[in-house]
Amino acid sequence: MGQLPHVQHWEALVLRSYRLFAAAEDQLEKSLAGQGDYEFACLEALRSAMNASLFLYHFTDIAAARRLIPHLALPAVPTPQHVLVATRAKVTVALRASAPHTELYNRMLGEAANAIKHGVLDRATTFVDQDGVALTIAGHAAENGEGKTNGGPQVLIRSESRAGRPEQFYSLRAVLDAVINAWCGLLLGLAKP
Repeated sequence: MGQLPHVQHWEALVLRSYRLFAAAEDQLEKSLAGQGDYEFACLEALRSAMNASLFLYHFTDIAAARRLIPHLALPAVPTPQHVLVATRAKVTVALRASAPHTELYNRMLGEAANAIKHGVLDRATTFVDQDGVALTIAGHAAENGEGKTNGGPQVLIRSESRAGRPEQFYSLRAVLDAVINAWCGLLLGLAKP
């Protein structure tokens, strides 16, 4: 996968997994209304949510390793870690420019993706529980008025309560959409879904 041209990687892996997730999440409401097996639909939505989260968040690694983003703020002799951190910073700036409340969505997506991938996180997190539920399906509203507003089931990133902040739920689709749009705004020839 690391050898694919970045546009092909984006389209074949990132966007394809996003589209499969969107279709699976849309199927939740139909299954709940009796048009299919709801338990199977939930598992399919979570599986595809995990894939979409992993491929999108780890596209940053591809972009950093290939130095796709020009004019990064780097030290004179940058390490791969410097490039990765600067690449993530560019995505954060693009998110902030599109809508200030989305500024931390790439970090949130990263925590969810890493929790999915590793099961238990060994680093401090800002949003997800280090050893708990990162993604869930529920029929309630998400933060910032995003996601499904009709009470239908949707995949949510669960942000645990800490430091006086209550437990919060963010629409995974809204987070994915914002991060995809941020990447597309970096002028790398990346298509939107």
